Amino acid sequence: MSSVFSNFLTEIKKIDSQRELIEFQNENIIGSNNWVVDGTLSNTGKPILCNDMHLAW
Repeated sequence: MSSVFSNFLTEIKKIDSQRELIEFQNENIIGSNNWVVDGTLSNTGKPILCNDMHLAW
């Protein structure tokens, strides 16, 4: 894996974790049905992500 791609993934993960922290600071959180399954628990070895399409980002 090239270092450029590796650095890109690292930065994306940082942004994602920061976004999650900001969302949890919102006092008007109404709940969500989002869920994820770790790849070690799926038949393909890949993670499964389910998103709430009815909620706006």
